Amino acid sequence: MNQWSFSADVVTGPVTLYAKWTLTQLTVFPAEGVIIDTCGIGGSSDLKLTVRISPNSCASEYEWHGYTNESDDMALRDDYFHNGTKTATLTFTNLKGWGNYYCIVTDTEGKKFKSGVWAVTICP
Repeated sequence: MNQWSFSADVVTGPVTLYAKWTLTQLTVFPAEGVIIDTCGIGGSSDLKLTVRISPNSCASEYEWHGYTNESDDMALRDDYFHNGTKTATLTFTNLKGWGNYYCIVTDTEGKKFKSGVWAVTICP
């Protein structure tokens, strides 16, 4: 198939046009494989973990996970992105212990992207 030359090619009969779209890859930050050590004050509600998503128009939903050992990984919270939201945030309302937390973001095509991991401890 030859590329169309707008300056030289002329339509002289029926033509079928084909469009080609390239999907923009969703990215999450922090990216998978990144470990962020952070601490919160026990019993506090000021610790927030936030994943940034780009481009946000490609994201449809997210799910936060937490574990102390990888074998006890469990879903904590899930939601849909609303009105162009660019972040997925997990807020601790009463931090009681340590754990590891990450987010899985699903794009509009159903593909899943895992964020980095926050290793949360109680501050000394």
